[in-house]
Amino acid sequence: MARTIQTKDMAFLDNLPDRLMTVYDLSRATGIAAGTLGNWRTNGRGPKFLKIGKGIYYDPPDIRTWVSH
Repeated sequence: MARTIQTKDMAFLDNLPDRLMTVYDLSRATGIAAGTLGNWRTNGRGPKFLKIGKGIYYDPPDIRTWVSH
């Protein structure tokens, strides 16, 4: 399936923090709705994520890898 993030919108990659990001952090950075990220997790799409306790987190290097593929 086609990616939601377009090449022209890749500037957010330069501004990713050096820490784990929450769903809402990633949503704000990419413009992808938190609900869409949730659907992607359920369907095995989107960037790799970590589940720590009840929280879902994304590691910036995994986001960069996902975008580049």
